[in-house]
Amino acid sequence: MTLETPAEHPFAEFVRILGKGKRGARGLTREEARAAMTLLLEGKVEDTQLGAFLMLLRHKEESAEELAGFTEALRGHLQAPRIAVDLDWPTYAGKKRHLPWYLLAAKCLAGNGIRILMHGGGAHTAGRLYTEQLLGLLHIPLCRDWAAVDTALGQHQLAFFPLHDWAPQLQRMIDLRNTLGLRSPIHSLARVLNPLGARCGLQSIFHP
Repeated sequence: MTLETPAEHPFAEFVRILGKGKRGARGLTREEARAAMTLLLEGKVEDTQLGAFLMLLRHKEESAEELAGFTEALRGHLQAPRIAVDLDWPTYAGKKRHLPWYLLAAKCLAGNGIRILMHGGGAHTAGRLYTEQLLGLLHIPLCRDWAAVDTALGQHQLAFFPLHDWAPQLQRMIDLRNTLGLRSPIHSLARVLNPLGARCGLQSIFHP
């Protein structure tokens, strides 16, 4: 038994904003989203808070302001090197009914001099086929650090960089998919990060 009231955890504020009932809850502002993601990236959030935060966001659906704030925090945290790339190509959704024909399109573009960075979050959902599982078959370079990305782009104009190796905190959140039973806004966030600042980014529409 404790007789002293414990101090509130700094992250509790953001869970409360999202979950304070039907009338009291609201979305995060851009500044609040940036602050919340900064705490997450610094490892200053309890696991229970992380699960509650992700599912509250999922329930209401993430807003443009929230994604912008999250993205700003991530880009500041990443400190990615300056590597020239034409097209940022996120591949986070596994294929369930069709083969990933887009990989052939990526190879065709690369063969015509378009420098492409592909990235994905691993095979996190059963019954789906992911880019990472076909890299060897299609001779797409799998890179484990930024130096390898630079080399692959110079030699092949195409590189795949797993999220786990450049943003492990986000990978951990994505891996909660099978624990929580639902995808979280982190999937959407990873797709808009564009870590190397490519002049173009490809966004797939998978829930018309």
